[in-house]
Amino acid sequence: MPAALRPSVPLVASSVPRAARVPPPAEPSARTLPRRAAQGLPRRAARLLLRLGLVALLLLAGACSSLKLGYDEGPRLARWWLDREFDLDSRQQARLRAAIDELFAWHRREALAPLGVTLGHIRAGLTGPIDAARVCGWQDELGRHADLAFEHALPALADLAATLAPRQIDRFERRAAERLADDRADWLPPDPARQRERAGKRAIDRAEDYTGRLDREQRRWLTDATAALPVGPAERLDERERRNTALAATLRRIAGGQLAPEAARAALRERWNELFMPADPARASRHRLGKESGCELVASLHNRLAPSQRRAASERFGQWEDDVRELARQP
Repeated sequence: MPAALRPSVPLVASSVPRAARVPPPAEPSARTLPRRAAQGLPRRAARLLLRLGLVALLLLAGACSSLKLGYDEGPRLARWWLDREFDLDSRQQARLRAAIDELFAWHRREALAPLGVTLGHIRAGLTGPIDAARVCGWQDELGRHADLAFEHALPALADLAATLAPRQIDRFERRAAERLADDRADWLPPDPARQRERAGKRAIDRAEDYTGRLDREQRRWLTDATAALPVGPAERLDERERRNTALAATLRRIAGGQLAPEAARAALRERWNELFMPADPARASRHRLGKESGCELVASLHNRLAPSQRRAASERFGQWEDDVRELARQP
């Protein structure tokens, strides 16, 4: 199934890649991890894991065929991602290590079993026809898991934000702008036909990660349906730019302890909530339209699948369900 089944965090909409393993078990430094991780992760897996924020990483660190392999690497990848974004000093790195270790311990102990139940619901539902309401319901259910993880991580995130120096926030803003520029160049080529082709290919890649290979007619339909979506890539990139700007401004308000801890948490919570429902009415309306049309596309594609393709999608979620349940049983 396409990525609309996952929480509507922007970068979570990247495709779920195929089998991956991240060696080695020894702990590298945050600055050497990218080369080592890249040796074991396919390019799409690495791109997804490295661009995700901390909480999304908790839920989707297993963005490979075996969720266990990705989840076990989650703490290291989270530390590396944040260090790469902000160039943390040694004190910040030590605080971050303790916070992430505690977060993953809590997540394994308290959050994995309920997540397994949700994955089981999706697995069972994918064996037959579905409608858009069901897809959006699954997405909302996954979003609630993300909310719980974010709330648990929030105190540590606010504490880290309070220690940031202006140069570190500048670095984060610069890196976010570079990624956005790269995606604009990739998603929005000058030729409209090329833009349509690339959008269709991204959608096909996402779908085939769940269903196996689509036939020619399914690919044609999905390309046409993607092109007809009311919220296109330009609007999504513009929304991401607005969120990046707002997050950088929020970090500057928090940095140096300018806000009391509770106020800092509230400011970060506002940024998180805007991922799922912007406060601005026009942006909120566009977000709802994008979500509803995405759910309709997922359901329509699923209902066009052959029985073997539906089984493949169900089995993918079943594999993740099994992995999550096994991880939850581990001490």
